[in-house]
Parts: sequence; structure tokens; C-alpha cells
Amino acid sequence: MSHSQFINQLKSKLSFPTLHKGIQPQWRKINHNISSTGDTNTSNYKPAAVLILLFPKNNSIHFCLTKRTNTVEHHKGQISFPGGSKEAGETIRETALRETHEELGVKLSSDSIIGSLTPFNIPVSKFQIYPFIAWSDSLPKISPDPQEVEQVFSPNLSSLSDNSICFTEARQYNGTTYKSPYYTYQEGKVWGATALILTELKYTIEEFK
Repeated sequence: MSHSQFINQLKSKLSFPTLHKGIQPQWRKINHNISSTGDTNTSNYKPAAVLILLFPKNNSIHFCLTKRTNTVEHHKGQISFPGGSKEAGETIRETALRETHEELGVKLSSDSIIGSLTPFNIPVSKFQIYPFIAWSDSLPKISPDPQEVEQVFSPNLSSLSDNSICFTEARQYNGTTYKSPYYTYQEGKVWGATALILTELKYTIEEFK
């Protein structure tokens, strides 16, 4: 399958801006467990967006992950997608594009977004996360912001199906124990919201393989 064929299939699977319906039961269960750990009032949750930037590299499709510095306000030292809180006067889609530009130095057009994954709540940090997926026809020129980004790396998208790096672990919040996915890349452990997003992306891709 060519890159353009793959992206077209993925785009058709993601019914942006409405939620796509093809999420497998495994992901739904994981998301429910994490998003429902004791918090019933989510009115004070802050909307935030992240961007999964897909691009061709060495005849494969890759995506960007960043390791955050220890000076950022939230999730110090963790591996994540570029993203952040929604600002006044912008749409959540614009948030994803702005944050990617600020963190990676990559300016994308709105048309580069091919769809969105399912929004979900993170009780620990009180964020409601909106994940977007974008496609770049060429390898992006990345110039990371040193205040926010310590390292940028680009795993192969096929790595999501590699069972030797995909695991689950027990975590607790408000007295509730739930299983949470994580991934072990050479650059470090990917867990929390980022791993949850990768897991939905993994299941979505597997549906049309």
C-alpha cells in the first residue's frame, strides 16, 4: 500500500470533526477505566490539544514524539506529542497547530489535519485532551523550542504493532486501580495520555490492514 493510499484510508476512517465509530472494544475499555477514576465533575477540566504528525521517512511512515524539558509547567521530562492548553479566541484545532509550531518550529496548514481521535479526560492533571492527526507530504524541518523540548524522535508507525515494546501496567487514582498501556522506545517510556492516544491509533490502523 502506498503512503497516499494509507493516508486516504486513515482519513476516511476518521470522521473529523465528529468522532469516528471504529474504535475497538479494547481501547474503549482502557479509556473508560482511565477517564472514570472517581471524578464525576469535569466542568473545571481545561481543554487541550495534541497533534500526531505523520510523515514519510526512509520509505515508511513515521510520527513525532518529544521529550519535555524539566522546566515546563506540566509533565516534566515526559515523552509526549506536541500540544498544550487552548487559548482564548482559538478553536481546539488551531490549538493543535499553534502548539506544534511553537514546540517543533513546524508550521502546518489547517488542511494538513486529516482527522481526530476520541477526546478524553485526564483526572490527574484536569485536562480534556483532543488528539488530532496531521499528514506532511515530506520530511518536516524540525527546529524545537529548547525551553519546552529536550529531544525529538520519530518512531516508525509500524512500531505500534510491535508486541515487544507494547505493555500494560496497573495504576491507581482515587483508590481505583486500572490497567494503563505503555510503550518502551530506546528514548524512554511512553505512558499516560500519550500511550492512550497511541493505543487508539494502533487499533484504528489495525482495522483496515
